[in-house]
Amino acid sequence: MGTDGIERACAEEKVTKERRREKENARLRQEYANYREEIDCFLEKKAYEELLSYQETDKFRKVCNLDSEAAIMNVVLCIYRDERKNHCEENILAGIHTMKEARRRFLQAKFVMWKLEFFDENDLFLDFLEKNPVSSYFLMHLIYTSSFEKGDAALKMAMLLKEKRRFAQAFAMLNYLDQLCPGEEVVYCEMADICIITGQAESAANCIGRIKEPTAILAGYRRKWGI
Repeated sequence: MGTDGIERACAEEKVTKERRREKENARLRQEYANYREEIDCFLEKKAYEELLSYQETDKFRKVCNLDSEAAIMNVVLCIYRDERKNHCEENILAGIHTMKEARRRFLQAKFVMWKLEFFDENDLFLDFLEKNPVSSYFLMHLIYTSSFEKGDAALKMAMLLKEKRRFAQAFAMLNYLDQLCPGEEVVYCEMADICIITGQAESAANCIGRIKEPTAILAGYRRKWGI
């Protein structure tokens, strides 16, 4: 068989495999067509343990590879799993009764973050915080999965949370920022500032102690603190 014949045979084999894959995917979509109704039922009953178990099934894993809505719901459930594990007062599923509502909340949050990230639309972000149950784990997942400039997005969120006196969440976002961009002096200074505002002098000292080579940045904060 000549070179042309080999190339043609390879191309035909690829086409055949792709057709088989499409046929199998179509079969799976039909077989799993009721997955939305199943998730809606869990949400309506607030059967969150069952919903998390459902997330781990082979069926749901396959659906996530076939359907973008299922993939988004998987992200939502990962956020909820983290919130539940860390005993958050607020969680992404609060007030949610359908998969469509969960998807809308996550996509709205993504849109708001992009507006904040690229256009500094602070009010839109703050309005979303006021109207939705938003934990720091929700924001971290949002940045991890969807942000283009993760460090900038985390810093902007932290500063706005601090401005709104949501100090625990602001500190958590600064801690996350330290994971993204380790060793930034301004991050430790802001963490210390929150500790001082909330009357935690020892914790503030610990944050300052993490600065390896202090500069004028720390000196400016010290003047603010009067120390």
